[in-house]
Amino acid sequence: MAGWTEHLARCEVILGDSRKMTKIGDDEAGFCFTSPPYYNQEHYDDHPDQLGGIETYDQFLSNGIAPIVKELYRCIKPGGLCAWNIGDWRRDGVFFPFYADTVACFKEAGWLCHDTWVLLNISGGINVTFAVSIGQRGYAPRVHEYLAVFRKPE
Repeated sequence: MAGWTEHLARCEVILGDSRKMTKIGDDEAGFCFTSPPYYNQEHYDDHPDQLGGIETYDQFLSNGIAPIVKELYRCIKPGGLCAWNIGDWRRDGVFFPFYADTVACFKEAGWLCHDTWVLLNISGGINVTFAVSIGQRGYAPRVHEYLAVFRKPE
């Protein structure tokens, strides 16, 4: 791990719009980790450009997530990694396959799928929760998220 501490010393947190990372040069960063905003799930801010408030899910993907993924491709060094903690969700009876849609955005931008981790969020009484949820709604509750890891080609 020679040189690892040099990279740690250069870590920097930048507050800004991830669709326009002007403070990061081309092929400059080696790694990105994030849990991106979710469409219509949380109110993050009153800023007009906050991604959670985009009008439709398709617009959220095309005007929010896809531009971020393309900008990350510009910023990350060849061979560098990008890890996103993401999950699917259901709202008002509609299922949003955010994991699959995020993978599609990354592949379209030129990224390679590197790895996927399934992160379990299981709490006590899960058998009862499953039985009640499936019986009442016809689908199982979400008990996992994904850590999707992508690699920029060399």
